[in-house]
Amino acid sequence: MFKKDQKIYGYVLEDEKWISFDSWYLMDLDDVDYRVWKSKYEKQIHVNRNKLSPLVYFNRGHRTYSYYSKNEGEKNSNNSPITLSHLLREKVISEKKEALFSFSNEKMNKNDKVKYPFQFKFKQIQIVPEIEHNGEKRRPDIVIEFDEPADLALKWNHKLYIEVVEKNEVHGDKIEFYRSFTDGIGVIEIPYSKDFDIFKGRSFKSISKVEAQSLERKITNYFNKSIWADVIVDIASSKYINFQNENQVLLEKKKLETENLELKAKIKSLTKRTGILKSEFDRVKNEKILLTNKIEHLDRLMIDSNKTTNQLKSKIKGWNNSSVFNKIVTGLKIK
Repeated sequence: MFKKDQKIYGYVLEDEKWISFDSWYLMDLDDVDYRVWKSKYEKQIHVNRNKLSPLVYFNRGHRTYSYYSKNEGEKNSNNSPITLSHLLREKVISEKKEALFSFSNEKMNKNDKVKYPFQFKFKQIQIVPEIEHNGEKRRPDIVIEFDEPADLALKWNHKLYIEVVEKNEVHGDKIEFYRSFTDGIGVIEIPYSKDFDIFKGRSFKSISKVEAQSLERKITNYFNKSIWADVIVDIASSKYINFQNENQVLLEKKKLETENLELKAKIKSLTKRTGILKSEFDRVKNEKILLTNKIEHLDRLMIDSNKTTNQLKSKIKGWNNSSVFNKIVTGLKIK
């Protein structure tokens, strides 16, 4: 176990380039070279490649160092121990440019659950930055500034606060501190894993650089797949809420527009169908008129035929009633 604030990797900005080193490098220096190195870089060492990240101080009597609190040279009051696993998980995350986070929702309220894995693209990363709110100061392990995923960036004001926990979870007072933010904040904790706690009970000096590098590779491979974390605070920003409301209005508007288009399509279809039915009606009507005219024509023919038949019948009847002489004369007339 290490001191809470102890670091094993450091970064110095020299000629606009970051130079990295580790505690094993310092331990391998002889006393003279160590004093020269320390005098050159003391109070210039950052905990990660960021000018805004905390500086570190050298632990008295040891070739190890820890990060400064806000007042330069003042040690952090929290002296709870920390593991090499914790330090390496911080380091691995801080050196990534993007990562897939899979969030568990067990600690979230039902209405606030984050439901899916998210691919984060990191814009800037800070290790143990000090944040102040309502007169209180806290140091999350890591703060990531991000623009993607866009919905969470809007919801959490483009920042993700990360707590890398040991066997104990984040303390309640720290959670309450985060919950005191009212306008957008997302806080996750990366849980303890016994798979990474392989140096339990060993001092830093007894752990070789090769062993540490082996554990770092293991953590890197694990985190390259997905970083599992619990969302412990999820407070939406006012911009996100307004966006959701506006988005809901837009969705409703789009729904109405879609329904309107569907109604217009139905009207068009019915109009087309009405036109077809009207054409069919006109055709049938015309056929009816033709049939009516034909029937009337046939009726007239029938009347004429009946008239002729009646005339013939009358003549035959008159012929039957006349004398033989008249019949002969009538017959001759007919001829």
